[in-house]
Amino acid sequence: MAGAAASSEGRQAFPVLQSVTHNTYQPLAWQALTELRGAVRKYGLGSAKVMQVLSYSNASLLTPFDIWSSARILFPLVEYDFFEHKWTQLAVRAVERNATLGPGDSRRTINTDMLLGTGNYTRAEGQAGFEPSVQEQCQQTGMAALVQTIQLATPQESFVTIVQGVDEPFLCVAGRLTAVVEKQWPLSLAKTSIVGLEGTKQCYMSRNPVAIMNPEGQTAIIWPHVTEIPQNL
Repeated sequence: MAGAAASSEGRQAFPVLQSVTHNTYQPLAWQALTELRGAVRKYGLGSAKVMQVLSYSNASLLTPFDIWSSARILFPLVEYDFFEHKWTQLAVRAVERNATLGPGDSRRTINTDMLLGTGNYTRAEGQAGFEPSVQEQCQQTGMAALVQTIQLATPQESFVTIVQGVDEPFLCVAGRLTAVVEKQWPLSLAKTSIVGLEGTKQCYMSRNPVAIMNPEGQTAIIWPHVTEIPQNL
C-alpha cells in the first residue's frame, strides 16, 4: 500500500476540494500531520488529545491519501498492518452494501480501489476529484479503521477490582460472589478480583454480568469487558 501513501509533493497532506466545478486540489499545510505526531508522542496513541486532532481533521475532506498518511504517523509496523487489513475489510463490506442499492444509484459503481486509494486511484489530486458519494465512503471507512486500530493498540486493564469495605467481613462478600458467578472458561472473560482485609484475595471468571450486594443493600454490577469499576462494599 506504499503507493497509496506516497506523494510527489513532499511534506503536504490533508487536501480540501476548493472548487467542485473546477476540480481544484489545494493541500493544507504540513501542520495537521505535525500536530497529530506531536499528540501521539506527548499524550499517547489512545489519548483524548489524539482523538481530538483526528476529529478536527475529520471535519474537512480527507482523501485516501490523507488516511494512509495519518496511519503512518499513528502506528508502528504491526498496528499499521492491522489498520490496512481493517480498512480493506470495511471497504469490501461497503462495496457489498452498495451492490444491493437500486440500479440508478451511483454508489453501485464504487469499488474497493477507489475507497482505499489503490490500483488506478493512487494520485491524491485524482482522489480529491471523486464524486461526493465516493469521498464520503472513503472517509467513513478510513476513519473507522483508524479509530478501531487505535482502540486495539491501546492497553486495557484485563480485570475488575472491587475493594472490600473496612467494616464488612470478607467471607460475606466472597460467599455471595461465589453464589452468583458461574465458574467457567468462556471465550471472553470478565475476571473479578476481590481484595479482602489483610490482603486476602479470591478471583472468579464469568462471561455474564456479576451482581454483588453488601449488608447495607449497596449493589455493584460487573459487566464483561468493563476495564475498571472501583467499588467499596
